[in-house]
Amino acid sequence: MRLFTRSAALLFAVIILVLAASCSGNNVGLQATPEREVAAAAPAPHGPKDPKPVAVPAVVPSKAGSPVQAHFSDGGSTAAAGHHIVKWEWQFKGGGLSKDDRKWVDYTSTHGDVWKTLTKSATGKLRVTDETGRRSDPRGVKVKVSGKGNAAPIADIDLATVNGTTFQLIGSSSYDPDGTIVKWEWDFDGDGVYDYSSATSSDVSHSFMGGPHSVALRVTDNDGATDVDTGEVVGNYPPTAHIDLGTANGTSFQFSGAGSTDPEGPIFRYEWDFNNDGIFEESSFTDPTATHSFSGGPHQVSLRVTDGLDATDTATITVTGNYPPVADIQVETLENDPGIGRLYALDFSGSHDVEGPLQSAFYTVNGGPPQPIDINNNHPEIFVDTANPVTVILYVVDGLDATSTELVSLTVDGPVFAME
Repeated sequence: MRLFTRSAALLFAVIILVLAASCSGNNVGLQATPEREVAAAAPAPHGPKDPKPVAVPAVVPSKAGSPVQAHFSDGGSTAAAGHHIVKWEWQFKGGGLSKDDRKWVDYTSTHGDVWKTLTKSATGKLRVTDETGRRSDPRGVKVKVSGKGNAAPIADIDLATVNGTTFQLIGSSSYDPDGTIVKWEWDFDGDGVYDYSSATSSDVSHSFMGGPHSVALRVTDNDGATDVDTGEVVGNYPPTAHIDLGTANGTSFQFSGAGSTDPEGPIFRYEWDFNNDGIFEESSFTDPTATHSFSGGPHQVSLRVTDGLDATDTATITVTGNYPPVADIQVETLENDPGIGRLYALDFSGSHDVEGPLQSAFYTVNGGPPQPIDINNNHPEIFVDTANPVTVILYVVDGLDATSTELVSLTVDGPVFAME
């Protein structure tokens, strides 16, 4: 009667130990249940005092979702008192694993630790052996994987320079091996915040100055899995346009863009717009200067410079040209003797400059030497006979050296005016 009581107590203790060890392998996102290949409540003893070892399998997934990277291990297997475990073996069923995994495989070198990638629910069974060759009954745990296994997408960034500061960020090389990409997201400054998102377009343009700048592309597939690729962009510093102005005379201006700079190299092209219409009328790859005439104003003049990477900058200045003076000859007939000739008196007092007094005035007769005059107090008289008409040209000069002329031909039949 005492022998029956001791055996029952020992059997009860082993059952409690197996149940406790089997439950210790459970984890979040994982369903692990102990299994036995035989229906025995406890391992049968090898001898009157030494029971078989007891296998206690355990499993922990590395992440939720599918596929699952599952870590199978010895969760606390035991041998009889005075003995120790020397061999660990696993057998797997399901999980999308190979046929070889269905056989018993020795994992003694890792003391029973093994990783498996599972795309479906699987059962792993562990058996252990002590140094006397006594082998435990197999004990199993289950990993439940919901749904079909999904392979994550692959994000891939390509870069194309549109010009020195604008880049085409290309994500079209990204792909999903077992589905489709449903979202592309771009982070333009490496701060982890995705600044642009699209469900239809893999590419986007963005401007970068200087650098380097970190960019990231995150892609999401139709099962919600994601992948991120990163790249580095170094943008071009654009040039700086600068205009210096020099006046040749009252209406002709000399412009220079030689003061324009580019921090990374020489200016590639200079272009000039003289009437603010957005059309650059003059262009040069080598000469930074230009000359143009303006009357009155104000007029806006723009210089656009381009560097070697097609980045541009524009500078604009306002100029006011000089209004040229007005040359005016009034002709009066003093005497007219038909058949002999005509006597004229010339009056220059109508000549003027809208911006100030005239600097000088003179006239010539038939191309002769200039004859200075006071336009308000000089009224020369000229006689013209029938054989010798006379050409008079009046020159007036304002304070900015702008010059205007008027020409008149004096004949016996009367004066004939023409502008020169």
